Amino acid sequence: MVGKILLGIAAFYGIIIVAGLIVQVIDGRRMDRALAEFREIERTYPYSARQHCPHRMVRFGQSGVPGVVTMTTKWCRICRASLGPATLKRGLFGSYWT
Repeated sequence: MVGKILLGIAAFYGIIIVAGLIVQVIDGRRMDRALAEFREIERTYPYSARQHCPHRMVRFGQSGVPGVVTMTTKWCRICRASLGPATLKRGLFGSYWT
């Protein structure tokens, strides 16, 4: 009985790890394609490539004093440009940053 429970727990964690690896590979491929597109933009516009970046992949970061004042900002993962402050929107299934 205990062996079946441990086997079930191990299978569950195995599935979670495999799913995480698949998501990581998909995100890496998307990033590779976006970087290739940005390199093409850099060749076309050598001095203003950041302005022509489509900013498809966004990362959110927080700055400020923890627990006192924090500001959430958006960053482009491809060209590393700051996209300004993020806004918190309310959706059907909860709040999300845009």
